[in-house]
Amino acid sequence: MKKRTIIFILLLFKVAANSQTDSDRAEWAYTAFGGVQRSTAAEQKRILQYNFGPLWARLTDNTTVLGYIGDDFQRMRLVILSASKQPGHLDTYNVTGKSMVNGVVRSFTGTITITRTGTIPIEDDYKFAGVRRAGIAFGEYHFSEDKRLSNTGEFNGKFLTNWIVTRNGVLKYDEVMAGADGYRNNQFAGTWTSYKTKTTKPASWGDSRIPISMGLDVGDGEFSPCEECIARGWKNYHDAYFKQDKRAMIVESRRWWR
Repeated sequence: MKKRTIIFILLLFKVAANSQTDSDRAEWAYTAFGGVQRSTAAEQKRILQYNFGPLWARLTDNTTVLGYIGDDFQRMRLVILSASKQPGHLDTYNVTGKSMVNGVVRSFTGTITITRTGTIPIEDDYKFAGVRRAGIAFGEYHFSEDKRLSNTGEFNGKFLTNWIVTRNGVLKYDEVMAGADGYRNNQFAGTWTSYKTKTTKPASWGDSRIPISMGLDVGDGEFSPCEECIARGWKNYHDAYFKQDKRAMIVESRRWWR
């Protein structure tokens, strides 16, 4: 098994808990940098010169973004609509986006801050794809929903994003291994806290897999919601990708954030 695949599996399955806790997120964050060569201060400064915004604001295919909220793993869909660097800050991005739970869509604004970067050894698949460098950006995010609306709150947590730099010096989203067992990217692990009740719930999402989701994700090579969770917003997803239902696929593919 290749080193990158091992890292993927560790990130997904290191934490064996049905309910996400602060210690789970701390261990997930620690595991994220297992086997990664951390950047020196000078290297990190060079990496931060790149624009990471397009790696998060990916509107071409939201069907790969999977998420949940609450200890019962209620399905949550989320899209980052824009991410632009804060003037004078290489590491921080102003973000806008939307989430949807049970058909209710809410907008949010906030920030994503890169706190650490690291590089990963280039394997054959990456060499063939014309990759010069590959690595991970790690940090924190803080998103706030509109306080004037009902059932709104704040998202807070940690994230990691896998990136590559091409031979032409262009920073890109790392999808070289897309389709391989355990592939994932843009992993966001954190919480949502209600403005009104102050109740805090686990809320995580990611591309292709979800961090800290062992009670929900029972898939081997790809994401698969557990049978008990299907009624918690995952039925249409299950029908589309496990029953090949065309009508369900159309629903999954629609741009719900418009």
